[in-house]
Amino acid sequence: MLSCREVSERASDLIDGRASWRVRAGARLHLLMCQHCRRYVEQLKLTVRALQSSRRSEPPVDAGRVLDGIERAKHNPHL
Repeated sequence: MLSCREVSERASDLIDGRASWRVRAGARLHLLMCQHCRRYVEQLKLTVRALQSSRRSEPPVDAGRVLDGIERAKHNPHL
């Protein structure tokens, strides 16, 4: 069984599927008993998913277009 420190150090490898079967087995056993590490690994998974999905999304709006819209709105308050 892995310690809390070992789980946190290997969490990325566990999530990415790069951990050896021994590390995966030790981590699973530890995660069954440690709520804090379960929460940590779950939060890390959510963070990885969020980063992956943000890479697939549309690029941000052109800042110049936003500033032009703000300037137009300042000069024409009825927009």
